[in-house]
Amino acid sequence: MNCDQAVLEASLSLLSVESRNLLSSLLNTKKVLTHVGPDGITRQRDWRGLASLANITNELKLSIDTQCKDKVGKVLELWIDMNDGTATVQNLLKHLELIDRFDVQDDLKTLAIEDKLLDDVESDIITVEDKTFGAPQQYHAYVLYAQEDREFFEKLRKNVTDEGFSVCSEDNLLPGYASRYQPLSRLMLLRCRHIILIYSPDFLRTPALKFFMNLAQADGITNRKNLKLIPVMFRECVLPEHLRFYHNLRYTYPEDKAPFNFWKKLNDTLGPVDLNSDQTQITTASSEVISELTNETNGFTPVKQLHPNGINMNTLTLPSIPNESVSLGDLRIDMKPEVTSLSHSSLGGRKKKLKSIKNFFFTPLKPFRRSKAEKQKEIVVDN
Repeated sequence: MNCDQAVLEASLSLLSVESRNLLSSLLNTKKVLTHVGPDGITRQRDWRGLASLANITNELKLSIDTQCKDKVGKVLELWIDMNDGTATVQNLLKHLELIDRFDVQDDLKTLAIEDKLLDDVESDIITVEDKTFGAPQQYHAYVLYAQEDREFFEKLRKNVTDEGFSVCSEDNLLPGYASRYQPLSRLMLLRCRHIILIYSPDFLRTPALKFFMNLAQADGITNRKNLKLIPVMFRECVLPEHLRFYHNLRYTYPEDKAPFNFWKKLNDTLGPVDLNSDQTQITTASSEVISELTNETNGFTPVKQLHPNGINMNTLTLPSIPNESVSLGDLRIDMKPEVTSLSHSSLGGRKKKLKSIKNFFFTPLKPFRRSKAEKQKEIVVDN
């Protein structure tokens, strides 16, 4: 059974779910017996032999063995991420032959004949880079510009490319599409982190650019991607009402007269360079960690504590728990959360205390009080 040449040259990133499941089910289980290949090298007849042929280090293999459940899936992922052009179906079949796994090889060829070996991603091969690498590529930004501003676009592309960013435009589109709107829309919205708009009077006079600009703006609002659009004011023009609230990055010529470094600001907006960082979550929590210590310190004490990731961090400790009673001069407050039962003797003592307090406040008023007999005596005298 022979495979089509296009299938053999396809990247392993295009393998279907059925193909990946087949490889995992047959190669994840370790084989005790080894095999000496035609090159005279002894290899394991499972995922370990495939990892060795994919130039995966022994340290990574040990990590895969102890941490990964789907070991073949991780091997394929690391092999593809090398991006050296070796992760193809043809090389996979050759490696299976070197580790004496003709059974797996035959099953993959059967899937290829049944058109089940690869995913149908023909519609996603849009750019020249997609065809070169055999799989859809991701870009940091898609650039919309008028042909009259092409010189500035070339300058922009060179500056950001030198910093490690990848940008694309209509120039990257493969020829042969009946209409450019459908493939370019999919490229902009699904495969580009940002959309750079190079504003100029000619930009606003081009209907196609206005269409893609409105499409990108609508996608940014729908998916709440505030930084999807990066408007660059290259040549001064009056923007439409719905674009005036965006903050524009203004290009000043000559550049040495500019109030800021235009290219640095653009690169900072595009960053980070690693496209995989879009899947990471940014933690906005404070770096200060508050922990409670049972020491006798009544103030805040800075201590050194290890972060879960192993980073030393300055932390704040809560003051120690107060004693059961706190003295404020002669006043003493009992800090007892429980309400104890009151005996008759304790009630009697509290009554005496209340009586003494009453005498303290009302004793000075006694000279001003008159008994009933005194009041009657005064009435008789008056009469």
